[in-house]
Amino acid sequence: MFVASLPLSISGAEIALGLLLALTGLALAYGDRRWVRTPFDRPVLVFLGVMVVSTLAGGPTAGTLDAYRGLWVMGTYAVTVVLVNDAEHAKRLVRLLMVTAAAVAAYGVVQHFTGVDLYRTLAGREIEIKPYEHDPSRFVVIGFFPSYLTFAHSMMIPLGFALGAAFGPGRAFPQRLPAAVGALLMGVAVVLSTARGAWLAAGTMLIAAGLLVRRRVWMALLAAACVVAGTLFLAVPGLRTEGRSMLDSVANAGRVEIYAANLELIRDHPLFGVGFGNYRRAARAYYDRHPGADRRSHAHNTFLQVAAEAGAAGLAAFCYLFGSILVEGWRLVKRVATGPRELWAPAAGAWLGVVAFLVGGLTQHTFGDSECVMPLWFAAAILVVLQRDVAAGASVARLTR
Repeated sequence: MFVASLPLSISGAEIALGLLLALTGLALAYGDRRWVRTPFDRPVLVFLGVMVVSTLAGGPTAGTLDAYRGLWVMGTYAVTVVLVNDAEHAKRLVRLLMVTAAAVAAYGVVQHFTGVDLYRTLAGREIEIKPYEHDPSRFVVIGFFPSYLTFAHSMMIPLGFALGAAFGPGRAFPQRLPAAVGALLMGVAVVLSTARGAWLAAGTMLIAAGLLVRRRVWMALLAAACVVAGTLFLAVPGLRTEGRSMLDSVANAGRVEIYAANLELIRDHPLFGVGFGNYRRAARAYYDRHPGADRRSHAHNTFLQVAAEAGAAGLAAFCYLFGSILVEGWRLVKRVATGPRELWAPAAGAWLGVVAFLVGGLTQHTFGDSECVMPLWFAAAILVVLQRDVAAGASVARLTR
């Protein structure tokens, strides 16, 4: 339920995660499961510790508790590490995520042309789908989420897994085809979502794939992506307008003002920021000095947001955490490239998804949206499960010899 809900329903995923956290607690207390040290234990604890120190340094406010409550979705990492049995179990869950995400992406493509909002229609709620600004006969893709931005960014982890399965080594074409179709559907849905930050993230993912796959395979992947994207941009004139606006200083004036306000805040609170959970109160005065900032909820950049709330110490801890995930993921991908090769696809997919998540964080505070963060921690935990399985296999091989 949890994995299937990740691209489908925020409420469904959070309810399932709550149940899984309870089950994990029971398994650790009374069952046969034990917490085995993982490569990310120390980075996670350092990050959380720095957040607490920043809060104490800035002085807790009324919003502090809500901020810490939002971190509970990091429990995705714990439940996956504890409850996923082995690499075969992990691969089944990854396949389920890809199938569900591909189905949601197909629904999103239909949504773009018809404006269907199935979930809210069946629930008798107000429809949230909006006409596309540059072409009122089309609709912005939001899937089953409230926002096109979180929909598009939540697709990055499943898209990474699909690309790994479609272009990984050692598989015949018929085995690759379902993953390739899924990747195509997800890519089209992301483009039609008009989330330009997700476009940048997906493009970076394709470039990063060149570090993992053979040159010919990578060139074929890039060529296919260019054909699909080019066709969409030619067929939907509004997409061309969106693309040009990425470099338009007038269209991005509000975003520039947001960044300017946050850079001033960081300059005035360099070490521990304003305190984790204190952002909205502390940032108000800086936004008042930059009235052109069209949104004030957050910094619209994960790295700026972390630096504003927890200063240079928080940004360093954040980079340490995700740098560790990328380094360990890279090592795992390179290790399984020569065997066991069947683990290459989920390992590479998880690594690519994390890369895309971080790039998406340059234009949106994706770390603040549970629908984006839960797939991220799932991917990080899948890397741990696969690494654990590889290490166990190596130990058995040594004992056999």
